[in-house]
Amino acid sequence: MSGKDFLDAFDQGTDRIPTFLRDMTLGMDIIGCRTTDIFGPSFDAELSSKSIVAFQRFTGQDAVIGCTHSAAFIIEQFGGTMRYPEYGIPVPVTHPLDGMTDFSGCDVTPKGKLVSAIESYGLVRSSLPDIAIVGNVTGPFTKAGVLTGMEYLSMLTISEGDVLDHLLDMCLENTRLIIEGLCKDTYIDAGLIAAATDNPDLFGLEAYRDVSIPYTKRISDMLHEYGLPVIYHP
Repeated sequence: MSGKDFLDAFDQGTDRIPTFLRDMTLGMDIIGCRTTDIFGPSFDAELSSKSIVAFQRFTGQDAVIGCTHSAAFIIEQFGGTMRYPEYGIPVPVTHPLDGMTDFSGCDVTPKGKLVSAIESYGLVRSSLPDIAIVGNVTGPFTKAGVLTGMEYLSMLTISEGDVLDHLLDMCLENTRLIIEGLCKDTYIDAGLIAAATDNPDLFGLEAYRDVSIPYTKRISDMLHEYGLPVIYHP
C-alpha cells in the first residue's frame, strides 16, 4: 500500500494499480461505533478519524477520504435538518434553501460539523502519513440539490437561470473555503469532485454542458491552484 502509487497513477508512473474505496460507513462498522456516536450534537472528529484509519488498515487501500463524509455538513450549516439513524447513512429531512430566490444572506463560511470534518482530515493525515488523503468536495448541481431539493433545482434549471447562477455562485464560494481549509495545512493530496447529481439524465444535456461542466471546471481550477490532481466522480 502506498499513497505514492496512488498519486503516481495520475501520471501513469506506477506498474501497480492502486486502490481507493470511497465509502463513508464501513469504518464505523469496523470499530463498532454507531452513526449517532460520530454525528451527535457536534461532529466527533477523533472518532471519525479512527473509523477512517481502521477502514484503511482493514482494506490496505492506498487512499482514503479524510472524514466520515455526510450531506449533514452543508444541510445543517444552512439551516436544514437531518435524521441520524443509529447505524447507516444520515438522511436529509429538510432542504434549507428550497424555494429561495435570494441567497445574499447566506453565510458560506464553514462552521459547525463542517469545521470538525476538516479537523478529521488532519487527524487522519497524522495517523496515515504514507497514505494519500483525498479531499471530498461536492459538484455544483449535487451541492445545490442537497441545499434546495431536487424538485426545486429542476425548476431552476428550466426557467430561472439567473437564480440558478446566484445559487451556484454561493455554493462555489462555500466550496472554495472548504478547499482552503483542507489545503492550508496540506491535509490532502488530491481532490475528488463528488457529482452524482451532475448528470445529464437528470437535468438534460444542455444544462449539464452549459452549467454543470463550467462550474465543475471552476472547482477543478481551485484544486489545481494548490497543485492537486482532481478526480471527477459523476
